[in-house]
Amino acid sequence: MAKRGSTEWKQNVANGLNNRSPFEMNEWRRKLSQNHRGHPAGCLCAAHERAHSVCINGHPFTKENSRYSPANRGKTCKECGRQRAREATRRVKQEILSHYGGKCVCCGETTFEFLCIDHINGGGTAHRKEVGSGTPFYRWLRKTYPSGYQVLCHNCNQAKGFYGSCPHAR
Repeated sequence: MAKRGSTEWKQNVANGLNNRSPFEMNEWRRKLSQNHRGHPAGCLCAAHERAHSVCINGHPFTKENSRYSPANRGKTCKECGRQRAREATRRVKQEILSHYGGKCVCCGETTFEFLCIDHINGGGTAHRKEVGSGTPFYRWLRKTYPSGYQVLCHNCNQAKGFYGSCPHAR
């Protein structure tokens, strides 16, 4: 039994447990721990069945596909989170490409998947080491839209990098 006046004793009084034997108290503590009181927000044990067992897109939550951050709890599974991130990256890239012309300046290619940003005066490798490549680079461009960049398709960009110029420009 808890000492009279202690915090545990006060909690027991509130729960009506002070008239129980030590055996009953141990049984009560065991059940309390089985109910996982105080477990982290992402606990997926049977005692903590989620109010929503599917994400906002209807995918069932499992321990493997659940996002454990408290902000996302009960909203999206990992795959839906990844999909949302891919869509956000695609929107940023589309915004950048449309700002710089939306088509390859060499051959006129307009298919989104084939287009990329080129450093007109070179130095892309050093710049990517400084800023980052992929999404961080596109987000950096979106802040100020600096000059010195152009849209090229991947073929023209590779030819420019390897051979100094694109075959279309010859």
